[in-house]
Amino acid sequence: MLTRAAAESLKGVQEDLNRFGLGLKIFDAYRLQRAVDDFVRWGKDLRDTKMQKDFYPNVRKADLFKEGYIA
Repeated sequence: MLTRAAAESLKGVQEDLNRFGLGLKIFDAYRLQRAVDDFVRWGKDLRDTKMQKDFYPNVRKADLFKEGYIA
């Protein structure tokens, strides 16, 4: 979900990239507030590290906010 202005800007960039055989890939453009709230709650639960090896292997969970991974 994007504003019209953001969508039109991205469309323009995509059209420019097409000439080079390239394209945009957007990984995380919008997240519902309730999902953000759940993510923050997870980030503060320092006991839950079962996915650390896969998603943040080189960062201590206690440092995710301090280092700007979660804002």
